[in-house]
Amino acid sequence: MLAKNLRSEYGIRTASLRKGDTVQVVRGDYKGHEGKVASIENSAGKVIVEGVNIAKMDGTNKPVRLSPSKLMITKLDLSDKMRKESFESGKKGKEKEEKGKGEKAERKAKAEKEKGKAKAKGKEKEKEKEKEKER
Repeated sequence: MLAKNLRSEYGIRTASLRKGDTVQVVRGDYKGHEGKVASIENSAGKVIVEGVNIAKMDGTNKPVRLSPSKLMITKLDLSDKMRKESFESGKKGKEKEEKGKGEKAERKAKAEKEKGKAKAKGKEKEKEKEKEKER
């Protein structure tokens, strides 16, 4: 899941986690902690975040393995050229979509305006017919 500012910037809701992304824990005992992704365990489907540790009985700290569903990406690591291009292409697609929405909204408003004029003309004709009947 992406943070709201990244959602609005890139026009997507989710992205794959990568080592180096900055994430925030949104659920569980470590809620509110923020740090960089230190490693990803694909076989277990878990993520290790820097700064999210549990104290062991002997006093040492052990990193906590978190589920990616409990994390929100707050900053993307765009050092990979292909990843950066994929996000930029999504950004361009969103801009085109927004531009198209503007044109569509203008056409819709124009059609509604014409429809309103037609209704007004119809009401005027009805009033004229009523006046003629009264005479």
